[in-house]
Amino acid sequence: MTRSVRRRKDWAQQIVDDIEVNKCAMTNTLGGASVTCDEAEWTLTTIEPSDVDLLYADKPSYLVARIMDCVLLMFQRPLHTVEMDVHRRCIKPSWNESLKVRNLGCPSHYQLLKQGDF
Repeated sequence: MTRSVRRRKDWAQQIVDDIEVNKCAMTNTLGGASVTCDEAEWTLTTIEPSDVDLLYADKPSYLVARIMDCVLLMFQRPLHTVEMDVHRRCIKPSWNESLKVRNLGCPSHYQLLKQGDF
């Protein structure tokens, strides 16, 4: 073999080796994601239609409002300016923003959950 052919063969082999290393790393990462996905699916089966009704309340429980604030953060949506809730001695939740996200989101998904077809 000529030098240029051997050089190109070595270069191509290095690329194949790098791909194999990346493939192993991604397989390990996806294996961890699979476990998380299974846990999320199991959690979804524990949701009752009455739980979804809490999202339609005008004045939700404090816990539901806090969870919806977490949803706002996950979707990088704006929160209200920081105001202290003097009764609870913490920041007031952004329920109005949560209502907007709920209404803009996937209403058919909420409807399916409400009907119990999950």
